[in-house]
Amino acid sequence: MKFGLMFTNTGMGSTPAGARQLAVAAEGAGFESLWTVEHVVVPSGYESKYPYDKSGKMAGGAEEFDLPDPVIWLSYIAAVTERIKLGTGILILPQRNPLVVAKEVATLDVFSGGRLLLGVGVGWLQEEFDCSACRSPIAVVATTTTSRRCEPCGPVTRRRCTTPTRTSTTASADRCQ
Repeated sequence: MKFGLMFTNTGMGSTPAGARQLAVAAEGAGFESLWTVEHVVVPSGYESKYPYDKSGKMAGGAEEFDLPDPVIWLSYIAAVTERIKLGTGILILPQRNPLVVAKEVATLDVFSGGRLLLGVGVGWLQEEFDCSACRSPIAVVATTTTSRRCEPCGPVTRRRCTTPTRTSTTASADRCQ
């Protein structure tokens, strides 16, 4: 059986010293993985229901808490650890440019020696999407497929590359549509 730690970029893990202490101790204790979470912003008084707690609120109801970016946090942790796997649980893909994400996670995976575990999702906090320039996937969940909900924010790009390589930080593909 393998054990991992969740929400590691929150609480004590939200500071450089705490993150390092947590990661080094977890690796030393034999944990298999560290998992991060993501919210770009948590608007005060949000009314969307958090789907993973019967209270409908996350973080014990707190609306103000430090939450470092998961990719940057994992990059820092990769530099201070050697074996522990590094997981995103999850990146909210509709809030990110997918080509930039691909470049970031390919770089992190290569620089960490292949330790990245990538989890993506579409988000649940409507008010978070209302604060950003990205269109919310929440309103279209019932009528579209998951891949459609993960289209890029706005008209920045509609090209999608297929068969990407993962051997270096250079993005390449057999063809682009």
